[in-house]
Amino acid sequence: EDEDDKDAIKGAMGARGKFKKLDLAVKALKDLETEMKSLARKYSAADETEKEKIKSILRVKTPKKKELEQLVAKLEKDAI
Repeated sequence: EDEDDKDAIKGAMGARGKFKKLDLAVKALKDLETEMKSLARKYSAADETEKEKIKSILRVKTPKKKELEQLVAKLEKDAI
Protein backbone atom coordinates (compact mmCIF):
# COMPACT_ATOMS: atom_id res chain seq x y z
CA GLU A 1 0.00 0.00 0.00
CA ASP A 2 2.78 2.40 0.90
CA GLU A 3 4.57 1.57 -2.35
CA ASP A 4 1.39 2.36 -4.28
CA ASP A 5 1.25 5.78 -2.60
CA LYS A 6 4.89 6.48 -3.45
CA ASP A 7 4.30 5.37 -7.04
CA ALA A 8 1.25 7.61 -7.32
CA ILE A 9 3.18 10.63 -6.06
CA LYS A 10 6.12 9.81 -8.31
CA GLY A 11 3.74 9.43 -11.25
CA ALA A 12 2.11 12.74 -10.46
CA MET A 13 5.50 14.45 -10.22
CA GLY A 14 6.91 12.91 -13.37
CA ALA A 15 3.91 13.38 -15.64
CA ARG A 16 4.16 15.82 -18.51
CA GLY A 17 2.06 18.95 -18.54
CA LYS A 18 0.52 20.84 -15.65
CA PHE A 19 -2.95 19.42 -16.04
CA LYS A 20 -1.82 15.81 -16.30
CA LYS A 21 0.20 16.26 -13.11
CA LEU A 22 -2.81 17.83 -11.45
CA ASP A 23 -5.13 15.04 -12.60
CA LEU A 24 -2.76 12.36 -11.29
CA ALA A 25 -2.29 14.14 -7.96
CA VAL A 26 -6.06 14.57 -7.53
CA LYS A 27 -6.64 10.89 -8.34
CA ALA A 28 -3.95 9.78 -5.88
CA LEU A 29 -5.47 12.01 -3.20
CA LYS A 30 -8.99 10.68 -3.81
CA ASP A 31 -7.75 7.08 -3.70
CA LEU A 32 -5.94 7.71 -0.42
CA GLU A 33 -8.97 9.46 1.10
CA THR A 34 -11.23 6.56 0.07
CA GLU A 35 -8.84 4.08 1.64
CA MET A 36 -8.66 6.11 4.86
CA LYS A 37 -12.47 6.36 5.06
CA SER A 38 -12.72 2.60 4.62
CA LEU A 39 -10.26 2.10 7.47
CA ALA A 40 -12.27 4.49 9.64
CA ARG A 41 -15.41 2.43 9.04
CA LYS A 42 -13.54 -0.77 9.96
CA TYR A 43 -12.23 0.96 13.10
CA SER A 44 -15.71 1.40 14.60
CA ALA A 45 -16.41 -2.34 14.36
CA ALA A 46 -12.94 -3.57 15.38
CA ASP A 47 -11.69 -4.94 18.69
CA GLU A 48 -8.93 -3.19 20.66
CA THR A 49 -5.93 -4.86 19.00
CA GLU A 50 -7.38 -4.29 15.53
CA LYS A 51 -8.11 -0.65 16.43
CA GLU A 52 -4.46 -0.13 17.33
CA LYS A 53 -3.36 -1.57 13.97
CA ILE A 54 -5.79 0.67 12.10
CA LYS A 55 -4.65 3.73 14.07
CA SER A 56 -1.02 3.05 13.21
CA ILE A 57 -1.89 2.69 9.50
CA LEU A 58 -3.82 5.97 9.59
CA ARG A 59 -0.91 7.70 11.35
CA VAL A 60 1.32 6.77 8.41
CA LYS A 61 -1.22 7.76 5.76
CA THR A 62 -2.21 11.14 7.25
CA PRO A 63 1.12 12.89 6.44
CA LYS A 64 0.98 11.45 2.91
CA LYS A 65 -2.54 12.84 2.54
CA LYS A 66 -1.40 16.29 3.69
CA GLU A 67 1.54 16.14 1.26
CA LEU A 68 -0.81 15.29 -1.63
CA GLU A 69 -3.22 18.06 -0.60
CA GLN A 70 -0.34 20.56 -0.73
CA LEU A 71 0.76 19.23 -4.11
CA VAL A 72 -2.76 19.53 -5.50
CA ALA A 73 -3.08 23.08 -4.16
CA LYS A 74 0.27 24.06 -5.70
CA LEU A 75 -0.59 22.52 -9.08
CA GLU A 76 -4.01 24.17 -9.08
CA LYS A 77 -2.37 27.53 -8.37
CA ASP A 78 0.17 26.96 -11.16
CA ALA A 79 -2.57 25.93 -13.62
CA ILE A 80 -4.46 29.18 -13.21
